Amino acid sequence: HRRGVAAVELALITPLLAPIMLGITDLVQFMRAQVRVETTAVQVGQTVSQCDAISSPGDTGQFWALAQGTLGSVATVRGAQTTSGGGATGAVVVTAVRNLNGANRVAWQVRTGAATHASAIGSSGGAAALPGTYVVPPGQLLIVTEVFAPTQPWVLSRALMAIDALPQVLSATSMYLSRLPDATAVTQGPSNNNAT
Repeated sequence: HRRGVAAVELALITPLLAPIMLGITDLVQFMRAQVRVETTAVQVGQTVSQCDAISSPGDTGQFWALAQGTLGSVATVRGAQTTSGGGATGAVVVTAVRNLNGANRVAWQVRTGAATHASAIGSSGGAAALPGTYVVPPGQLLIVTEVFAPTQPWVLSRALMAIDALPQVLSATSMYLSRLPDATAVTQGPSNNNAT
């Protein structure tokens, strides 16, 4: 009389367990994507902060290749965004900030990827919006790297995390002072050159 009881119990509980397992899988993918975005910001920021001169597209092309390699399938940051949905979905923005008469100013900015992701730091020549009251030391250059990647979390993942709305775009920012003894060589922005 006990034959088939386990099969019936499994059949009854499977509709409850399957969505939970799928939600957990989606949640893990979401967290892994956030880690990749943060790692990309750190790696690109460290690389740019070590440059004694930057050329575009020579060096910037290598920055974007590094970013794409680190992001993997999380987002595409190379290529122009098209109206048909192809091309870039994410973006990488590298901004150089310097102290000009006691105020933070954007010295230059380069970017790749979708134009829909705006920098929170500012635009070339304008005032730089840095966190807190941080002022770049005179004679120094602060390299700020922002990485953006769109995400579409599953509705059950939101319920598992007890969050009404997960971010539609994952983002990360890294900030490094230039590692050069004299940062004036890179305050002028990337030169127009294919050489690296």
